[in-house]
Amino acid sequence: MKITLTQLDSLLLKQVSFEEATNTLQIIFKHSAEDVYVYNDVEVIKFEELRNSESLGSYFAKNIRNNYEFEKIEYPIIMESEIDMVDHNKEDK
Repeated sequence: MKITLTQLDSLLLKQVSFEEATNTLQIIFKHSAEDVYVYNDVEVIKFEELRNSESLGSYFAKNIRNNYEFEKIEYPIIMESEIDMVDHNKEDK
């Protein structure tokens, strides 16, 4: 199982992670840093597009929010030993 965790520079989203084995997108919003929202059956391309979008909040609102079922949980379910850290703010130039 591989999980990619991305720290974000966004007014809405604090952190996102994606578990490839289950196509599960996990989002922590800045307004509720204790809760994790788990979106099910998300295509990996949607995670990549979110991570690379110019406006993360706008992309989330248009492409994720009302298009996937989700569950709100009150604790992080990500184990650090299973995470590939990705810095969204790092330029690849």
